[in-house]
Amino acid sequence: MPQIVVATQDESFREELSAAMLEGGYAVGFASSWARVVESLAQPDTRLLLVDATSPAVCQRAERASLLVGLAQSLPTAPAVRSVRGVMPPLEELPVTQAPRLAARLAGPAVSREELRLLGLLGVGRNPLEVLVKLARSTLPVVLLGERGAGKQRVAGALHALGGGGAFLVVKGPGGVGPATRGEASSGTPPGTLYLPLQAGMPLDRALDITRESREAGWRVVIGTREPLPAGLGEWATLALSPLRERPHDLHALTLQYLDVQRKAMGLPRRRLAKATWALVENHTWPGNARELESFVVSMLTAAPRELIHPRHLSSTARALIAPSPDAAAIGAVAVFEDLVEAPIRRVVDLFEPGGDLTLGQLVLDGVERPLLRAVLARTGGNRKAAAALLGVSRNTFKEHTDRLLGGR
Repeated sequence: MPQIVVATQDESFREELSAAMLEGGYAVGFASSWARVVESLAQPDTRLLLVDATSPAVCQRAERASLLVGLAQSLPTAPAVRSVRGVMPPLEELPVTQAPRLAARLAGPAVSREELRLLGLLGVGRNPLEVLVKLARSTLPVVLLGERGAGKQRVAGALHALGGGGAFLVVKGPGGVGPATRGEASSGTPPGTLYLPLQAGMPLDRALDITRESREAGWRVVIGTREPLPAGLGEWATLALSPLRERPHDLHALTLQYLDVQRKAMGLPRRRLAKATWALVENHTWPGNARELESFVVSMLTAAPRELIHPRHLSSTARALIAPSPDAAAIGAVAVFEDLVEAPIRRVVDLFEPGGDLTLGQLVLDGVERPLLRAVLARTGGNRKAAAALLGVSRNTFKEHTDRLLGGR
């Protein structure tokens, strides 16, 4: 739930106040009935309730102001209650222009300074709050365009935080909006944000159906995609995240950001990179973008025994992430392969019922190994000895697997 709630029925006033608060980085929730006002005030996250005293649903009875003050004071952490338009004794009046200043004293911003700095280094823009506020205020669904590992889900989370609360749901797969989501929307609880990553097995036509259904129920929709959506699919607000290799000026700062955040999370003292280690970082193209860089930093911190990290201190895992090797192209292709097979594997896991002849693990492994054997045999022209050598297994092991999975072919 948002920390700041505005009680009003006036849409234009709601827009005015929301814009003023968002400019300061504060997400705002709204209540348009007396029941929702009381419910919002009682939420443990609420720090400030701003009441439109000209709204009939809120102030049609004079004693309601006293009830709000009494309820606020009875709570373990008493939220502040102010009248921002009109007079409603005993509520203290607060000019709209002063609302962000009071919010700054009572509640943290929806997106912290540290998170905004990180989002800027992910390619959101030099002034990420300005970009995110504009998208958060848009009535259009949002498309986040970026490569694998670019940070699309993180940006979606920031848009949700600035959007005023509700649930944040990541819909991976074509199942889409389930009964719980629809029930939450219809029960009076404010709908939240749906994030639909197309690369996680979500067909475009199904994503568009979910977008339409969810928006009708009041949900914000954010789609993450690696390719631009085809023309003619309606209006979208779009934010493109450029790949890390195109932003070398951000690489150094992002590495330092991850280094500081991760070493604090691990409880480690200060760490810094030797010049030779920086050279490795700067010469790598980072095809996995920010996610790959963050994984490298974590692996590096786990292995490094001292403050100054030299290449010799890197674990084999960390070196494999950035050191050029004959396997680099294949390793990159495998990363793409993992993304592609995740959704089909989830489908198998969802459909599997225990009690049959095969275990779930064997069923999935056989399904992956069978096309691998066919591909290796095709590359070697059917030469089993060469195929076994390519896989790194003995001829007997290769024969055993082909006999079982390919019928001896």
